This record gives sequence, structure tokens and C-alpha cells, in this order.
Amino acid sequence: MESTNKLPENYIPLHELNVCSNKLMGGAKLIGINDFAPILIGDGVIPKIWIFAKIKDNIWIPLIKESKTSHPEIFIINDKINREIGIGIADTIVIKAKMTSDKVCEVNAIDLRPIGIDIHGKENELHIANSNFSNNTVKSSGFFVGISELGSAVNPGPGTMLGITKMPRRTLS
Repeated sequence: MESTNKLPENYIPLHELNVCSNKLMGGAKLIGINDFAPILIGDGVIPKIWIFAKIKDNIWIPLIKESKTSHPEIFIINDKINREIGIGIADTIVIKAKMTSDKVCEVNAIDLRPIGIDIHGKENELHIANSNFSNNTVKSSGFFVGISELGSAVNPGPGTMLGITKMPRRTLS
């Protein structure tokens, strides 16, 4: 997929997305890289998630589409009773998200480093490249953080999704 502002057809923005203590309201997306959202978290019974990995200039491939994958190194655990989802790559929890009410989602763990994007965080703090964020609130239909191609948060090099080695899987806990 080329870098554009176009969103997936089935993506429904959330009213509120809480990512590691940062509140994104009004449909705001976590990050934009040259105006492209490599991760989208949308509304659903459980959060609907799209994750893309960059393979070369302005070319992004989907790893997760609407919370589904066909990649053998990615595992997804859905819990419809508790309205939560966990996504992992090899032995890394990439994201844990839970719908806390209608159109409101909470992300308590995120680590996109296995796909070459320097974003990671736990309950109280989010790290994007060399910046730390906690307890912020933004209301926008745009991005919480926007990074240009020259920014340091994108590195599709060794250790990214396309070059990942097989490692034992673990449960999301």
C-alpha cells in the first residue's frame, strides 16, 4: 500500500483511544509517517486493528488486516467476552487492546519495534523514537504524532518483521 490518507474501508474511528495513558479523542490516530497510518485501531466488539510494515520507499504491506493475519510469525488472541485482543510476533507482544465501552478502547501495551517502528509503551508511558509521552489528551481527526520519512522512528532494517527469525511463542498475559 502506498502512503496516502486513505483509510481501510471497514475502519470505524473510535471516539476515544487511550494509549499508555495518552487519550486520543475525536478519531485521532496514534502515528502518521509521511501522512500514512502504519497502525490503526478502530471500533468493534473487540478492537479492529490494522498494522502495516514498510518494505521500501512509500511501500507498506499489511501484516494485520481488521485483526486478522496470514503471516506465520504473527499470532492473535481474541477474547470476545472481555472485548480484548492481543497480537504478538514471535516472543513480543505487539499490542494488547480492550474495548472499555462503546467506541472507547484502551491500549495498555504496545511494541512496534519488531516491525521497524520505534514505538513501545506500557500502562503509564508511551515512547515514540526519542520522546516519551504520558497523560496527554488530544482531540483531532489527525495524528497524535506525525513523523517525516527522515524521522528516526522508522527503520525497516534487520530485525524487522521481514527479517525476523523464528522464536518460541508465548501467551499474552
